[in-house]
Parts: sequence; C-alpha cells; structure tokens
Amino acid sequence: MKQQWKWTIALACLMFGLGVTTAQERKDYRNDILVQLEILNMTNGLPGGGSKSTCQVGGSFGRDTTTEKEPSGKQIYFRTIDGQSHWVENNGIEVTLKINENGTKRIETIRLENFEPKTLVLRENRALGWRELLRLIPVFGPNEPSSHVAG
Repeated sequence: MKQQWKWTIALACLMFGLGVTTAQERKDYRNDILVQLEILNMTNGLPGGGSKSTCQVGGSFGRDTTTEKEPSGKQIYFRTIDGQSHWVENNGIEVTLKINENGTKRIETIRLENFEPKTLVLRENRALGWRELLRLIPVFGPNEPSSHVAG
C-alpha cells in the first residue's frame, strides 16, 4: 500500500508543477509581432495622405508604388519599395527595403532595437515645407495576412 501511495504522490507532483507546462507557457510570442510600414506625406509638420502595409516578422510587405505626373500626363517621378523583415539576435528586427526611385535602385537595411520605431526621410522640399517619410513600427497583434491600405 505504501508503494502505491508514493507513486500517486510522484504522479501528482509531476502533473501539477514539476514538469508539465501548458501550451501558453511554451508559446513563442514572436509569432504575434508585426511590422507596419507607413509612407506619409507631411506638409508643415501635418500628415497628409499616405499608405500602410503590415507583415508578420519574417514576411514581406508587398510593393508600394508612388508616381507623379505633370498635368500633360508626362511622368516626372516613379518609386517602388519592396520590403522584408526578419528576426536577428537579441530579439531585434531587421527590415531590408529595396527601393527603385526613377530607375535608381538601392537597398536600405534598418534595424529595430527594443521595439522602437524608426523614421526615414524619403524626399523633401524645404521651400514648400513638404516631406515624404517612411516609418517602420513594430506592433503586437494577431497573425493576419499582409494588407495594404491607402490613406
């Protein structure tokens, strides 16, 4: 009888705290982190129109395209931005942007440390008080497919 009692206590200890973990304790919360890419037109410090794209870390944002034309229809500016994000050491997030601006291609690599957002100036006209900004913002949210919202 004593042997059976010892086994019962041992089993209870294992089940209630000495080795059984719940699924929530084992969950990797990094799967719930998204990165939001925003492009904002700012005039005299006030936001105007823009675009927004969100992806899970480890995914792609999708292509963001900006074009400007003269009243005659002649194209005067063209830009595309493709981006991907991935985890790096110490829970940092690295975002690689492939930017094609009027046929000139460049790659920007931005590292988001401690979940702090970053802002880049894409172009500006100081005389008119106008800037176009790109913001990268880590957000905690449900896993959703990449979306693109025009603002």
